[in-house]
Amino acid sequence: MSHLVNILQQSSIAAWAGGHLAIAAKIIITPFNLVTNYVFMKGLTRFMHHPNTA
Repeated sequence: MSHLVNILQQSSIAAWAGGHLAIAAKIIITPFNLVTNYVFMKGLTRFMHHPNTA
């Protein structure tokens, strides 16, 4: 019985760490994603306003 409890505790710890890892990854990636989206949209709108200059 204690072996089963030990397995459940380890799996819940792994799930908790995995969940926090996903949150940490999103926090790290989001600013980079926002900056690249801004740069892309800025270039796209310039191209749409002046299509012959691109």
